[in-house]
Amino acid sequence: MAALQVVLVGAGVGFLLGLTSLGGGSLLTPILILFLRVDPVLAVGSDLVYQAVTRVAGVAVHVRQQAVDRRILVRLAAGSVPGAIIAGVLTHGLHAQLSSRAVLGMLGIALMLTALTIGLEPILRRRRAEGEPRRIGRGRTGLTVAAGLLVGLCVGVTSVGAGSLAMSLVVIIYPHLTGRRLVGTDLAHGVVLLPISALVAFKAGHVDLGLVAQLLIGSVPGVIVGSRLSARLPERPLRLTVAGMLLATGLRLLPVGL
Repeated sequence: MAALQVVLVGAGVGFLLGLTSLGGGSLLTPILILFLRVDPVLAVGSDLVYQAVTRVAGVAVHVRQQAVDRRILVRLAAGSVPGAIIAGVLTHGLHAQLSSRAVLGMLGIALMLTALTIGLEPILRRRRAEGEPRRIGRGRTGLTVAAGLLVGLCVGVTSVGAGSLAMSLVVIIYPHLTGRRLVGTDLAHGVVLLPISALVAFKAGHVDLGLVAQLLIGSVPGVIVGSRLSARLPERPLRLTVAGMLLATGLRLLPVGL
């Protein structure tokens, strides 16, 4: 594939990320597979490294602003980190052809879940706004660990889920959490989960560092431009448009992986 194509893809994904705040995995992995014809397993591994690098840059601000709920973060990570390792080992252990088919099927399901999550976001936001402040009870610990396990498995196999899926599950379990702490906790969880998932993929030989570098060259200016335009454009129609694209892509990939 031409280096210019990859840089342009990185710029486009970065632009949409800055414009809509959607997770990079849900956008980038399908593009790498469907348009640039990258092997599914290699696309997932490279995307995990790409996401890990881009997320690390933003989390320091949230930590300094004390916008990270460390109890929720630890509970999520207690499930997501083992889930990501299990997913990586299973993907590596399968035969190459079967592994690619499994990744395509799981990616299709993950994209449809992400699209559904984006569509339900207004309802989840209202539920959070209406939720009465309360202490984080012990009864939620098991649910949070289980949610983390689901996210870890999903991210480890498809690179999708560290953003929209994880955030939506946290809103369901902790409706009282403020928006600022929700975003900060979700971003911090991604910084914990994604490097571990990326390391597992790298050790398995599922990462193309040249591809990652080219994507980052395009995504950095793309994110800056998208972020500056985001305040001037209506967010909701843009996010619903992207959700429709993800749903259509998921429906296209799912039969291939079955």
